[in-house]
Amino acid sequence: MAVPGKYSVRLIVGKDTLTRPFEIVSDPRLTTTTEEYRQQFALAQQGLARLTALTESVLRVQDIQAQVDKRAAQADEAGHATRVKPVAKELRGKFEGVRSELYEVYTKADQATLNYPVKLYQQFITLNEQVQMGDQRPTDQHAAIYQDLTQRLTTQLTLLRKLEENDLVAFNRLLQELGLPPVFVAPKKPIM
Repeated sequence: MAVPGKYSVRLIVGKDTLTRPFEIVSDPRLTTTTEEYRQQFALAQQGLARLTALTESVLRVQDIQAQVDKRAAQADEAGHATRVKPVAKELRGKFEGVRSELYEVYTKADQATLNYPVKLYQQFITLNEQVQMGDQRPTDQHAAIYQDLTQRLTTQLTLLRKLEENDLVAFNRLLQELGLPPVFVAPKKPIM
């Protein structure tokens, strides 16, 4: 979806570049204004940005959890299981709490949502689909739902940041004290 207006397309092949202008026009049978299309496009883009932040956070948590599991196994091999395993289990559980609020952890089939609540990921996808459906501006309800979902997402991402800054740092100190490699956390991308 794109807002009606003038655009250009550029094709680059080797050293050759070809640029052509084109225009997207709205369906003349509709009364939707360019501003309403802009509102629709803007909310859809914001929703995509939130989905990207959410997805990257889920992948980040999964990476951290895998590393925590690996460090617990290494601690067991080095004879430090009694000190590391309980801390690793508690830490992994805290990260799982965030992940399970962001993403449908147990959903493996279409009807599984009947047994498990729909989480932020699916809610943002559904909202974005609704916003992009049709040729009209987003409703006031779309904006209200978007704000609510964004607030809930921000809460979870803030919790994730605190877990990384506090609990994971303490876990890494324990690992280093025992001569084990720390859990590596990639630099954070800006949140939205």
